[in-house]
Amino acid sequence: VGLLLITYLVVGNLLLRNRHIRYELTIKVRTPDGIRRGSSIIQATIERSMPFWGDNGIRHRVTGNAPAVELPDGRLVFALLWGSASVSLPEVAARDTNVLPAVTDWRRNKPTSVIWSQLKAKRPLINVDEAFIALRTRPSAGSGYPTIAIVDPADAKSIQLVDWANSEDVLGSGFSLTGLELRFVNAPPDTALDPPWLPTVSRAHDDLGPSGLGRLGVTLANFVARRAG
Repeated sequence: VGLLLITYLVVGNLLLRNRHIRYELTIKVRTPDGIRRGSSIIQATIERSMPFWGDNGIRHRVTGNAPAVELPDGRLVFALLWGSASVSLPEVAARDTNVLPAVTDWRRNKPTSVIWSQLKAKRPLINVDEAFIALRTRPSAGSGYPTIAIVDPADAKSIQLVDWANSEDVLGSGFSLTGLELRFVNAPPDTALDPPWLPTVSRAHDDLGPSGLGRLGVTLANFVARRAG
């Protein structure tokens, strides 16, 4: 029985294929000085293993740095990384913007791996404006769009989340989110060097006490996601 179990796991894992897609995610913010952008290349991965004890064997992984925009006053705005949401974002954005007829035809019920193949082959530039994202990020909408956070490096404890529908309330007069842009690439995710804003985020994590960023439902992995090993 033990030999059969080992054979099941080893052979099964060799036959299963992991899938990944790489995309450059850009967040855009309107400021009194004009539109500012921040981008980062992210890799979304669907990892498969043999189902075991009721587990479906599917894991979602995201690798890269959160895109960050530096505002004229020095504050930093982030589009946070979020496991399954970052993995589903290319598919959600493609369907919501009708960039590929084959992707947007829900009747075909195409699996994610097929949709990813089409996106990597066609490489459409996807723009989603803030009004549409605001509708999709309502609590009842089940959004796949990233959560936005803002922090002032001079006061790391000031970190807070930004509502897509009312971004000016948090960002301040003259500032607002204008949307997201996705561009599909072959380049590896941004992981080689620690981003310059990492000390600020780490300080926010430490300064907020034992709960860290937990009061926002956020962890350091939402800013910097690294593949183990």
